[in-house]
Amino acid sequence: MRRFWISVCAAALSLGAACGTTGEAAATPGVFHPDLLRALEALDRASGPEAYAAIDRIWSLWDRAEAQHVEEALLGASDDKKLNPEARAYAGVLSAFARARRGDQKAATEHIRALGYVSSFLVVGPFDNEGKAGLDQVFEPEAELLAPITPGRAYSGKEPGRC
Repeated sequence: MRRFWISVCAAALSLGAACGTTGEAAATPGVFHPDLLRALEALDRASGPEAYAAIDRIWSLWDRAEAQHVEEALLGASDDKKLNPEARAYAGVLSAFARARRGDQKAATEHIRALGYVSSFLVVGPFDNEGKAGLDQVFEPEAELLAPITPGRAYSGKEPGRC
């Protein structure tokens, strides 16, 4: 997938050069910034933790390259099976941030939701941890993990105000 993006970027850059643009200045509509091309090439060569730095490099070009191109590069990285799932998710989050920066908060929120991030949760507690033994003890909510949640249900634990 990345090689596809590099080919597209290279073609766009050569078209810009043929039209007399250098690409070193601010973003030129329709022309991929040369730093973005280099960042995509670095992502293509990256493996393991280096992928995160390469994705960060792409994101850092937001103010120099055309915003749409940065977002497209991040979306491409989020679909790239060569990257590990965590790096793809990181690129996906940054592409959602890019979408929000470009003014489409609804699509950005949907993209984050599709990635599976927790957006709501319930908290129950407090429970005793005297002598640091609380982690070894199974409390009522933990024993009922497969049971349906009953909002407002009381459990025995620490007395209120004695947290």
